[in-house]
Amino acid sequence: MLISNQKFSRTETFKTAIIDIGSNSVRIVILKGLKRSPEYFYNEKVICKLGFGVKAKGFLNPEGISLAFKTLARFSLLISKMKVDMTIGVATAAVREAKDGQEFLGKVSKETGIPFRVLSGLQEAKYSAKGVLFGWPKANGLVCDIGGLSVEFCEVLKGEILSAQSVNLGPLAFANEKEMEGQKRSFKHSFKNINSKLTRKNKSVFLVGGAWRALAKVDMELKGYPLKILHEYRMRSKEMEETASWCLSQSEVEIIKRTGLSKARVSSIKHACRVILDLIIILKPDKFFVSSYGLREGLFFEKLDKCVKVQDPLIEVSLDYEKSSARFPGFGVELYDWVLPIFSKLTKLEQKVILSACLLHDTIWFAHPDYRSELCVETITRANMVGIDHSGRLFLGLALAFRYKGGTQISELPTFRILRKRDKEKAIILGKAMRLGALLSGSALGGLTKAKLSVSSKELVLMIDEDAKALAGGIVKKRLVSLGDALNLKAKLVIENV
Repeated sequence: MLISNQKFSRTETFKTAIIDIGSNSVRIVILKGLKRSPEYFYNEKVICKLGFGVKAKGFLNPEGISLAFKTLARFSLLISKMKVDMTIGVATAAVREAKDGQEFLGKVSKETGIPFRVLSGLQEAKYSAKGVLFGWPKANGLVCDIGGLSVEFCEVLKGEILSAQSVNLGPLAFANEKEMEGQKRSFKHSFKNINSKLTRKNKSVFLVGGAWRALAKVDMELKGYPLKILHEYRMRSKEMEETASWCLSQSEVEIIKRTGLSKARVSSIKHACRVILDLIIILKPDKFFVSSYGLREGLFFEKLDKCVKVQDPLIEVSLDYEKSSARFPGFGVELYDWVLPIFSKLTKLEQKVILSACLLHDTIWFAHPDYRSELCVETITRANMVGIDHSGRLFLGLALAFRYKGGTQISELPTFRILRKRDKEKAIILGKAMRLGALLSGSALGGLTKAKLSVSSKELVLMIDEDAKALAGGIVKKRLVSLGDALNLKAKLVIENV
């Protein structure tokens, strides 16, 4: 398993600010670290609605211009105060389409000292796709990014970007609800045109944008989904169709009451529902994935070194957690090698998740012993982690819960109904193996060199070198038996002559 060089360097503290002047909002995100798993140091969004009226009048919204200037002046000051190292400024559809867009951007750059560039529709589509690849390195399918004025489409195949398209189908492209209703034929015509230019049949659609995330939140509420994480949330086309139809049949008041979404967001959901229903009819995808990463992450991802881009995001974030929180950073890899013999026929994905668990196994040691298991699950299910789906998060959380006491009670929570039975069993085995390994070694580097696990058809054997037989004291046998029970094997402790 490839592990990157984790030595501290200037890149660890390097701050990158990305400012996105969108059709509906103006946003700043500051990321810390030029690495595969940067920290979200700061994030702020202001609804300016620059694109309101652009389609009808050809000019940016005057009220939006005033608010955008104030917002960008504030962002400029924050960048200075936070000692940001690099700033990336972009503007998208509203500025791109408006007659006064370049004039507005020139004044903004002059007043803030921040250089901005206007992205073309194709550039916007490709950067959004790069943002998806930031979270899914080997994504296959069609990226669909819905903004205030435009909607972008970009095909990705095994981490590579294929065709890109952009159309003005966002909610701000229509003057009012009545005009939007009259454009249903336009939707279908646009999607047929988009479909004709695609290079392949895309069974998966990756959704980027606040309206899609809000729609996913509605789906979660309707299903009683046990997690609140939107990134990597999955919906089959039938499920998406049912949720979109439900939203269109409900009043805004009812949707707000059911989900807690804002009035402005609910209004955009209605439009997104019309778009997605026509997309399903014309493109016929099988499933949808929600991405919390898009344009801004794509702009950041482009700046990374090639050797960093190819790193696995889950392993990198796990290494970061180990380095900052574990008592003995570096032991996680030793523990991974030590537990592997008890597992057979692991897929590459399973190997990766097990390695991640081992790297994270000692990062909650500082908590009160009675709450460590609970905190493990809370941390993993809420952490800003990429490269892992919801089932994978729960697998990690459950394995780490069993690494400490209290895992059995945690496993009975309704949250874990998402996990398949065999994955749940494997997570429990991993947790108990990590618990045994941590006991034997104290999670110290080199602490497992004198002990070895092996599995036969009937026995789980822990072999300890004679010169280290003191390791077999205490409750080692008890934890060995517990692991054996999880494997349905008889546990045996052997002291080996050396």
